[in-house]
Amino acid sequence: MSKFLSNALVMLAALTCAASAWADPTTTIPLYNGPAPGSEHASQKETSTPTSGGRILRNITVPTLTLYRPAPGTGNGVGIVVAPGGGFHILAIDNEGTEVAEWLAAHGVTGFPVITEGETEANADAARAMVLVRSHAGEWGVDPRRIGFMGFSAGALITLSVATSPDAAIRPDFAAPIYGALRPGLSPTADAPPLFIAAATDDALLPGRSLPIYQAWVAAHRPAELHLYDRGGHGFGMEHQGTTSDHWIEDFGAWLTEHGWMKTPAER
Repeated sequence: MSKFLSNALVMLAALTCAASAWADPTTTIPLYNGPAPGSEHASQKETSTPTSGGRILRNITVPTLTLYRPAPGTGNGVGIVVAPGGGFHILAIDNEGTEVAEWLAAHGVTGFPVITEGETEANADAARAMVLVRSHAGEWGVDPRRIGFMGFSAGALITLSVATSPDAAIRPDFAAPIYGALRPGLSPTADAPPLFIAAATDDALLPGRSLPIYQAWVAAHRPAELHLYDRGGHGFGMEHQGTTSDHWIEDFGAWLTEHGWMKTPAER
């Protein structure tokens, strides 16, 4: 075999490996080294159930973070942790997690769907996710000063927990609670992150609960934008129902652009 042909084969193999890696550019890591706090003696079995609206996860004992990377050369350095909802009993991992992360990655943002445990541990899991993303920012291709957090329903409650944290290491640079509520005792700090808030007017589970979030941010003189769609119900996520809520993520993208988060390093 000639030296030229040998080098060509080596280069072809390298390109094939690179293409394979980026065909599925995801990596999943546990949030904790060893058992998660509170799950040391857990005996339940984690399950994943396929539904028409995507997979539903139950009995989480190993919380994880998955990286959805943009294609090479398209990343803007922004990372967003995505917390699916499910009433702290299940997780709508696709409709409110992986599909959101895929949209983000297609628009230059690294998405980090986080699989959290039950209500008692969820806030700690969310805080841990923020610390992990910031501490591995260079390795994962994101800027530690451009990390957001978004969540849906119960995940929106988690979002507001980290967004109102007095700990700067945990508090995101921007946040997006989607059909959530502000729990009693939580309020925005003087340096609370900008918010994008979205919900449907016909939400029967948390009716009208997004408006107080917006009002709290405005009262604290912090940036906030509220979208209340006429129809969509609770839990619309990435599902298309033929309503204006179908376009919430494009509205979120426009909000990110307006605030400068979508600019690449060369554009900043």
